[in-house]
Amino acid sequence: MKNYIILSAIILVLTFSCTTEPEILENNLEFIGIDASCTEAWLNIKLSNQNYSQKVIIKRDGEEIANYPAAAKDTIIVDTTLTESTDYNYTAIIYEGNEQVAEKRVNITTKEPTSHNISWRTWEFGDYGSSRLRDVAIINENDIWAVGEIYLNDDEGNNIDTLYNALHWNGENWSKYRIEVRLTYEHVSVITKLDPIKSVFSFEQNEVWFASNAGGVSIAKTGDLELLNIPYGTGPGGANAIWGDSNKNMFFTGNNGSLIHYNGQRWKKIETGTDLPINDIYGSINPITGKTEVIAIASDLSIDRGKKIFLLNEDTVGEVSSEGLGWRLLGVWFNTGAKYYISGSSIKSKTNLSKGNWKNENATEFVTFSIAGNELNDIYACGSYGEVIHYNGISWNSSRSILGLDNNKIFYKVECEGNIVIAVGFNGRKARIAMGIRN
Repeated sequence: MKNYIILSAIILVLTFSCTTEPEILENNLEFIGIDASCTEAWLNIKLSNQNYSQKVIIKRDGEEIANYPAAAKDTIIVDTTLTESTDYNYTAIIYEGNEQVAEKRVNITTKEPTSHNISWRTWEFGDYGSSRLRDVAIINENDIWAVGEIYLNDDEGNNIDTLYNALHWNGENWSKYRIEVRLTYEHVSVITKLDPIKSVFSFEQNEVWFASNAGGVSIAKTGDLELLNIPYGTGPGGANAIWGDSNKNMFFTGNNGSLIHYNGQRWKKIETGTDLPINDIYGSINPITGKTEVIAIASDLSIDRGKKIFLLNEDTVGEVSSEGLGWRLLGVWFNTGAKYYISGSSIKSKTNLSKGNWKNENATEFVTFSIAGNELNDIYACGSYGEVIHYNGISWNSSRSILGLDNNKIFYKVECEGNIVIAVGFNGRKARIAMGIRN
């Protein structure tokens, strides 16, 4: 268990994990800078052994900021009293009485706030019915996919059999597509291009994953489309979200507690013990262990039936407390070991997922369906009334004065890559895309 120390102007919180008898500590100290935002820094201290007779002193630029017994082998220091764009030198020192027995140094530079100055363009699609876009994937500025259901008249103005489920941006315009998927039922398998695509995901340029509302999955690879064969009862029905870090480690979430893992050869349904929709999933590499932490969140959108936060690996799922969050959990984004954000009823953040309280970011009064970030100083969220907001590491800023607010508008999903941000959803009965370029 890790020991967390949070440093601020008014609070010093110490919790200890002491489970073994005192023993002599070897002069072995590991001191790592995990991450930094504009005003915060995360550091990790590892001791070779616990020793109650010794103490650890942490200094920032020569001034002592923490002092605690060497009773925990693994400690996270969170310094929340910093200034943006500033270099800091931290020193960890172990003392046995008045004698110094170990010392390590770490340099950290806090981030510069990113610009709120974003130029926006918008597009709307749909000739009849109710067109919606549900997800978006940015490969680069000239390769973007938006998915959902778009009802367009044909060239002669007819509205028969004209459902499109994907739009592609090539740097100049949007082109419409019908992505085929294979759907497997108990006694038959069918291929269709008329199932709405609910989720899209890409971790490399030449491989884009699509998941349909009925649970079909296809992969676009350098112009070819591979329709995956998913065993009956295993597909991600509802297809609310996709996340993965390789084609051998892909997760799919859906309705009724659906959580599916694909290892490149085998589809496996992971039991979650809930019938709540699993709305979003995200993963991030832990800079200390090198392992990937994956989190999925579950709740209903319209009624309070409870909420869940799951920690995942390939074959198992664990649950962490959701106490302090509103009952809608709709989006998740984080940097492992530093800060976690969950959107929904409101946007809240936390440093330690298993301890402490969720902080209300007071970012918007509207429900936020999605949250995504480039870094801790560059985070976007979107939601009801067509709200899109940006966090630059210091403050949240709304684009409502440009994009407008209307109870007929919702943005379901936001993604960002470098200076590009895309939000997708609907305006009335038309699908809507907003593309922002940071100046």
